[in-house]
Amino acid sequence: MEAHPPCVHRSAVTAAQTSDDGGTTKMLLSLQDGLQVEAVIITYDSTDARSHGGGGGEEEAASSSGNAKPSRAAAATGRTRSTLCVSSQVGCQMGCTFCSTGTMGLKGDLTAGEILEQLVHARRLAEIRNVVFMVRSEEGRDE
Repeated sequence: MEAHPPCVHRSAVTAAQTSDDGGTTKMLLSLQDGLQVEAVIITYDSTDARSHGGGGGEEEAASSSGNAKPSRAAAATGRTRSTLCVSSQVGCQMGCTFCSTGTMGLKGDLTAGEILEQLVHARRLAEIRNVVFMVRSEEGRDE
């Protein structure tokens, strides 16, 4: 049986910062073209959620506030679960002055490989259970 060649990553983790409570880890990734994006690992300890009643049997979902909601199965077993929130674009065209991503303008869309590499890098830091895409508020945008 032939051995697979080593995986060649075109992106690199430039920095990783974990919140004081351990609930989130923000990764800054440098892409092959020198641009940077962020990916965020959201960790949820379901042992703290037993009194919340779970989520009606559905899988864990990231809410707009970045908090994860455990399923009843997770709450019952007291597991730690991690969701990765990946970037799909560099920058944003909205130009919101309160947001550093918005002030840089839209630089471009990521390739499928660049999106997948965010998962590869995150799996070195946590066991990822779910993947969600960052959504930028672009209501009212003319297409």
